[in-house]
Amino acid sequence: MITCDYSGIAKHYDSWSMGDDSYYPVADFYLKYLSDYTGVFAELGVGTGRIARPLSKRANVIVYGIDYCEAMLEQCKRKLTADMALELICSDFTCFELPQKADIVYMPFRTIGHVLTRSDLDSVFRNVNKSLKLNGLFVFDHYIFNREWAIAHNNVDIPMYEKNGVKISDKYIYDFTNKLMHCEVRNNDTIVSKFNFRWIDVTEIEDVYPNCGFSCVRLLGDFDGSAWTSVSPNQIWVLRRSE
Repeated sequence: MITCDYSGIAKHYDSWSMGDDSYYPVADFYLKYLSDYTGVFAELGVGTGRIARPLSKRANVIVYGIDYCEAMLEQCKRKLTADMALELICSDFTCFELPQKADIVYMPFRTIGHVLTRSDLDSVFRNVNKSLKLNGLFVFDHYIFNREWAIAHNNVDIPMYEKNGVKISDKYIYDFTNKLMHCEVRNNDTIVSKFNFRWIDVTEIEDVYPNCGFSCVRLLGDFDGSAWTSVSPNQIWVLRRSE
């Protein structure tokens, strides 16, 4: 199961996430990339809906937003307007069910890192395959793990946001052997969220997707659309359901 609980940070999620350098590039990429398509979309890890909400305003687009955390979905609901075709579903990524098959499933902002085991990764890919129309697309991103950065920031408080009496920071404790981060989020020095996060290599994705009925359309290396190379900071996958 994929059961990361962001309840304690849900109220301040957007402010917290803005402290991440990829916050804006991620949203810009998905909104631009998906602008070429219409139909039925599903977002895994919809959160507050910062991508799904503007996407669902477009003509001939329906978006299903899937998230395990009910508190995050509540934050999204508060931001919905009548011109948004966005339906929210509280579910685990390994077993979500859509009312209809999707043309595109996307998983932005390295959400795939919450999939902590290889067996769960297989389950997510197979469930996405089941949820897509034949030839539908699965688009997701993850960073390329930077070991030097991780060593320098291991067990260190990292400021993410401070304004109006709210001070949010992260702490990452790395388990390099198992490719895991033990993450703590603090609000005014109180831990409000704890979860594990996994970094997943390109080679593992290459091993998973063909066995789950996908072919690769392209692999990008950053949110500017550049092709992936061995020195790229990110991995952005566009897979097609081929069977």
